[in-house]
Amino acid sequence: MTKARETDSPKWQTWLDLLEWRSQHQGDHIAFTFLHSGEKEKQQLTYNQLYENARTVGSQLMCQMNPGDRALLFPSSGIEFINTLFGSLYAGIIAIPAFSPRGGNRSMDRLNAIVEDAEAKVALIDSKSLARVQSQFSENDSLQSIHFITTESLHEPTGSVNGPASGITKDSTALIQYTSGSTSQPRGVILNHRCLLHNTNMIGQAFEGKEAQVNVGWLPLYHDMGLIGNVMTPLFNGVHSVLMPPEAFLLKPLRWLKAISDFKGRTSGGPNFAFELCIDRISDEAKRELDLSSWKVAVCGAEPIRPTTLARFSEAFSISRFNKRAFYPCYGLAEGTLLVTGGNIDEEPKEYSFSAAALRINRVEPTDISEESQNLIGCGHSWNEQEVIIVNPSTGDLCKPNQVGEICVHGNSVAKGYWNLPQLTNELFEFTPNGCNKNYLKTGDLGFFFEKHLFITGRLKGLIIVNGQNYYAEDIEATVEQAHEAICLQGAIALGIDQDQGEKVAVVAEVNRHFLRQEERKEIDLADTIKSLEREIRMKVAARHDLTLEALLLVRQMAIPKTSSGKIKRDVSMTTYLNKDFPTLIS
Repeated sequence: MTKARETDSPKWQTWLDLLEWRSQHQGDHIAFTFLHSGEKEKQQLTYNQLYENARTVGSQLMCQMNPGDRALLFPSSGIEFINTLFGSLYAGIIAIPAFSPRGGNRSMDRLNAIVEDAEAKVALIDSKSLARVQSQFSENDSLQSIHFITTESLHEPTGSVNGPASGITKDSTALIQYTSGSTSQPRGVILNHRCLLHNTNMIGQAFEGKEAQVNVGWLPLYHDMGLIGNVMTPLFNGVHSVLMPPEAFLLKPLRWLKAISDFKGRTSGGPNFAFELCIDRISDEAKRELDLSSWKVAVCGAEPIRPTTLARFSEAFSISRFNKRAFYPCYGLAEGTLLVTGGNIDEEPKEYSFSAAALRINRVEPTDISEESQNLIGCGHSWNEQEVIIVNPSTGDLCKPNQVGEICVHGNSVAKGYWNLPQLTNELFEFTPNGCNKNYLKTGDLGFFFEKHLFITGRLKGLIIVNGQNYYAEDIEATVEQAHEAICLQGAIALGIDQDQGEKVAVVAEVNRHFLRQEERKEIDLADTIKSLEREIRMKVAARHDLTLEALLLVRQMAIPKTSSGKIKRDVSMTTYLNKDFPTLIS
């Protein structure tokens, strides 16, 4: 267990207090800059403009909705999203950050599940997207009743601007953040003003955030890392946040790093795959034109952090004056608002080697780097009086220092539970470990503390037990991805399959389009190529993990079900596999 230093509580009781204070004390300062194309075209918002827009939007919403009503929030523009979010807070409306559907059954099914769970009756949307989304909603019985309000109409003057909705306190629900659904159906995490203020204050302490600094972000604003990390935390700390649409980064990763270079960004980050994209798709010539020396906090989280990625990125962008000490590996989840643990800035990431065999039996044994070791990156410690402990998921006992267990969290950043799921809330948010006198959040993630840093080994649901040995799905997936250049980044899933003789491992892996096109141009038998690829993957898994795969399916790119933020949907993938619905490249 680790406990952070005690700090002063935030000076604000609600986000409305905070926004009004920023308007009074930094009114003319730029709060947000939105790069529409990820490059030059931009829109800016000062603290005073945000405050006045929130009051206007809030007054309009109070004329059309009641405090406590839930509203889907998906304007396409980042600035309009922010105006509408804080207008909703002003009116006491519970905002549900949502993705604008682009077609396809998966995205519509998820939206339908969110609407039914939250009993949302209203969607706030920009006029450009209205016709398309209305058409998509009309094809779904549960979504037909949604009432649409255009965000542009909310800026029309009402004659007088009302005060904020009455009764808003630190315990009032501010928004419902739906989980990505990588291991289950989406669950609505209840975030009140208190936990949002506590967590953004904690992030500010960890990052040493101060006024006049610059944050740069591209993550979706409906995702917790994008919303809390790139909107609410900068606002809490008075930091200028430069934003761009996610697709601008995904289409051209250089735009992200160029924005950091141009705006002298100090804080920015994303999941592991974002750094991989930059390595693979930014030319040496472009690297030479970047100046990343201002980047002091390069946040990496939201998915397994690969030591090789940090090393490769540091080497590739040393020519751009990037310092490896800037890397900031961290751990968090929506149920904890966002951040749970993180290190001290300007310290090189803590990388250690552990016995892979020992980890399989939930033991922690440091070792030298070898074929039998597993390299892991530390994700820091807790902050702001928050406590993190490791618990045996089978017994509920606190783990010893040399044991792997479930990560559990206690503190004011922990959310209030799941919307409309009291039994699951009681089970996961109100867990009392043996020998403890307080409740903890069960995260479902596995890890341990070593040298005062938290190390993540996988998810509880990602644990596969073969012949009494523990195998983490993420480890096997990493081996498969690295086995051959043909396998897509974040394009493999390892599944534990129950059989009469025990659990076995099956892997589904995506083969990238570029590789397939190259092979097809060679006018050779594609089946022979795929079989050769299968043999190589099986050999690498056997050599690395001493494990024989029960099955290996090679599929086309994008065949594995994933969330909007790129996480693999394990439950959906398992069902697809068991139903034999994965379309393999060869039969």
